Amino acid sequence: MAVFLYALRRWQTLTALLITFLGLMVTLFFFQRNLICLTTLLIFGTIAVGLMLFDSFKSTERMREALSAGIDLSQLRTRRMRQTIDRALSYQTAIRRAIRQVTSPELQSTLAAITSQMDESVAAIFGLVKRLESYQTDTLLQGDRERLHLEARIRGQEELTAAQEQQLADLDKLDSLMKDIAASIETTLAQMSSLYSNVQLVIANRDLKGDRIRQATAELQERASQLRDLSSALDEVYSRRTQGMLG
Repeated sequence: MAVFLYALRRWQTLTALLITFLGLMVTLFFFQRNLICLTTLLIFGTIAVGLMLFDSFKSTERMREALSAGIDLSQLRTRRMRQTIDRALSYQTAIRRAIRQVTSPELQSTLAAITSQMDESVAAIFGLVKRLESYQTDTLLQGDRERLHLEARIRGQEELTAAQEQQLADLDKLDSLMKDIAASIETTLAQMSSLYSNVQLVIANRDLKGDRIRQATAELQERASQLRDLSSALDEVYSRRTQGMLG
């Protein structure tokens, strides 16, 4: 569906539709509704849209552009984070292409649940990658944490004020969460790779039961749930930190 909508929004498709529409209007009002002209324009519009759909589905690059339509990579400033999302989109595209080539209705039914789960996982990764990048590039947060740890080492933990102790605890928890997020993202990418391999095996062996696929999909679903839990934990830490600053 994402690829279909992307194909319709491409400028080439919109241009062809505009030309067809204008041609129909001119024919209707100035050429006495000439049937040959009307038919020719309708055929032109249909062929143009069909070619754009075919090109979008056939091209790996177009597929990835379509799948990432809801993911604005320009929001990521670092090359490493963009590469992380690029890996996720690569697995997503490869799995979609593999499933599309299946001709057996039974096998397609077995593989159908994978698509939505991949979409959910990619979206979860993107959301957390943005937050991870924001944290890693936030020099103020990093500086506060280093400063408080330095004061605790020099003066002793007991010399910190209650507010400083709470701030340091929140910053340490935030840092720990970010490390867990980075590890979880890598684990999720590894599971995507494994899922792609399993899809290829199922297609090659025509395993209509799809036990291997169901297990891999369930594991990816569990991982996506863990990513959502980490995002909620982040919200809690940031909320507590904001309340502390306002208080």
